[in-house]
Amino acid sequence: MAEGTEIPGSTPAVTPATVTSPTSPTATTQSLKVMSADVYTANQAVGAMDSAVGKGKVTLDEDAAEKLIKALDDAQEQVRKALFDNHGKIATELKFGNNPVADAISTKFREIAVGDETSATLVLEELIQILGDVRDTVKDAVDKTRGTDEDTAHAITKGAS
Repeated sequence: MAEGTEIPGSTPAVTPATVTSPTSPTATTQSLKVMSADVYTANQAVGAMDSAVGKGKVTLDEDAAEKLIKALDDAQEQVRKALFDNHGKIATELKFGNNPVADAISTKFREIAVGDETSATLVLEELIQILGDVRDTVKDAVDKTRGTDEDTAHAITKGAS
């Protein structure tokens, strides 16, 4: 009911609390699955960009490309540092007590951190790889652009003589 429309003397409707078991998908697990899907999509986009670069369809201003390469290197290093500086902490099983429910919760959190292909650790490792792939693709685009510019300059110089 809308506020102020309750019937006098009645008990307002109450939504029961949702109870989930420690082994049901949690918000964290769902977030990691979404991140994993995003990493997969990014990986596909890198592949498409790499293909376009290979066909000479992507050209980049050299200064902008160098700034982008540096930003990608910095991002890759930050993710690598965050992952490897904290890997031992991430893999540590948390203890929430000494009973079956606490043990199940602890196990579930550890699986989220370092478990299957949707775990935080593996998603971050994939992100490191993708950042490196994007960097390589940008570098290839710069090299192709530079090569095309040099070939064009050579052709113009040759034609002018």
